[in-house]
Formats: sequence, C-alpha cells, structure tokens
Amino acid sequence: MLTYPHPGACPVFDKESCSCPEGQSCTDIILTDINMPVMRGIDFIEKQIQKGCQCKHLALMSGDYTSGELQRANELGLKFFLKPFDIADIFEWLDQIEQKINPLRQLTDYEELHS
Repeated sequence: MLTYPHPGACPVFDKESCSCPEGQSCTDIILTDINMPVMRGIDFIEKQIQKGCQCKHLALMSGDYTSGELQRANELGLKFFLKPFDIADIFEWLDQIEQKINPLRQLTDYEELHS
C-alpha cells in the first residue's frame, strides 16, 4: 500500500498519460479526500481518468463537498463516503473489491512509474 500526503507527491501526477502497460494498473484502489493540498480530490481522480488511468476502483470521501462535486462523482462512477463515516463501510467496500480482483493480475512496477 502506498500513501501520499498530496496529489503532487504521487509519481504519476505530472505525467501526460498513464504509463501502465495495456491491461495493467499501478494500483487496485484510489481513495482520496475531496479536500487536499494542491488540488481537489475529485479533480485529481478526473485528471487520472482523462490520462487513461486503468484503476477500476475509485472513491472519494468528504464532509465538505459541493453538490456539483457529488454530481461529478456520480457521473464518473465513483464510490463516495460521506464523513463522518463508519470505518466498517470502507472495509465492506474493500471486501467487495477484493472479491472482484483477479489474484493473478499484474500491477505495474512502482519503479516503472518513475521512468
């Protein structure tokens, strides 16, 4: 598991397009707060999608969101956790995802993201 303090710290943030080979992703899940330094979480996820990010499990969490952001999240098919939330809700979502993930999948090597 990798975590970043803000979107700009993510190694794929400044790339023009997704560097993962076809059929691979660098992660199984992206979960971000709407309120982050540098940019809004929904903008980060939308930017990754536009660049061709192949991650299939995307979610936002927030207690401070606009109706427009909630609508965008729905249009993008994102899971949305409203704060305060019960951590069991996130674990339940993760359990559902785990059942869908092919255990033989290949994730893009972290080092390849920096090249």
